Amino acid sequence: MSSILYSHIFLAVCATAMTAETMMTFDLCGEGKMLYLAIVFFSTLLVYNIKGVMLITYFRKEVISEKLKWATENEKKILAEVFISTVFLLIASYYISYKTILYLLPFGLLSIAYSIVVRISKYKISLREIPFLKTILVAAVWTFVVAYFPFVLFRVVIRLDVFWLISEFMFLFSLSILFDIKDIQIDKTNATITFPLVIGVSRTIVLSFLFMTGRILFLFFSRISFSSLMTEITISIIATFFIFSLLKKSREEKYYMLWIDGLMVGKFLLFLLFQKII
Repeated sequence: MSSILYSHIFLAVCATAMTAETMMTFDLCGEGKMLYLAIVFFSTLLVYNIKGVMLITYFRKEVISEKLKWATENEKKILAEVFISTVFLLIASYYISYKTILYLLPFGLLSIAYSIVVRISKYKISLREIPFLKTILVAAVWTFVVAYFPFVLFRVVIRLDVFWLISEFMFLFSLSILFDIKDIQIDKTNATITFPLVIGVSRTIVLSFLFMTGRILFLFFSRISFSSLMTEITISIIATFFIFSLLKKSREEKYYMLWIDGLMVGKFLLFLLFQKII
């Protein structure tokens, strides 16, 4: 389980599941559908493992989390995944439009750039120093990849539902806020200003709840099907249970990565279930 979670394989599955949900919700079927899903999977794997390698380098002398401890002990596995993902994406680039790469590349580079710290004499330059950027950046990049780009890929932007985009951003933002709680020790070390460090853990949980439930209002104005709406409402109820109950009882890193990230997979599985029932 540790290998699947800490090497970001499970996270890549989550990104792929949310992308598939967008495609199925709006019937975005066409040539390259499965290839794009594979690209989302391996791109997520590549970006997060590159960031992982950077964290290993930065914290090699001071292991401050279970995930970093696993990463320092399994650096070869991480590098192997980076290599495999890179090879796949290079091969995939032959079969897709160069515009696809141009759309995705800046967001991947931006995600990696956030982990880079440039030191010039006594000064340190890093995107981490911008208050709250971490949470907003994660939610925005994921929203672009899983909820916006599929419309661009299949050239049906005219059918893009703004309310769907907003609701997906709010869902991902609520999860990102919870991960700020998990990363609170690392963020303290990096002097990264996040919501838990500013308003406290309890208020951060409440803020996540407000975003998680408030997004339902946008979905009522969206053009999604009733089965999709039921999926979103149900996942909000389940997520609220986790946020207010289990989260307060456990701060283990595995818990966050399995259950909080798992809400993205659960969201997709509920969508498939309601598609059959309704």
